[in-house]
Amino acid sequence: MTVSTISPNHIGTRLRDERQRQQLSLRELAYFAGCSHGTLQRAEAGTVDMAPALKARVARALRVPLAELWPLDAPSPPGEAGSGKTSGSALGEVADADGQLTQ
Repeated sequence: MTVSTISPNHIGTRLRDERQRQQLSLRELAYFAGCSHGTLQRAEAGTVDMAPALKARVARALRVPLAELWPLDAPSPPGEAGSGKTSGSALGEVADADGQLTQ
């Protein structure tokens, strides 16, 4: 599986399009997602990358799957490429999508 890079501007456009489709203001979405409207404004402009937990809250507030807004951040089913786990230390630890180390 080849993973392509998606530009922050493209992600921001997807986020803005979905927010506007649902007729939400930046402030309304920020309220529902529990963040500042400035953070969302910068994310829509492509100048900031939000933390994974905030991305999940924004997707939940918009009632869309995380992969619809941030396709590379959504966890894949276990055993598939891009499963949301990254290599850790030489001890074989990995960090899951939430950043928790597991063996």
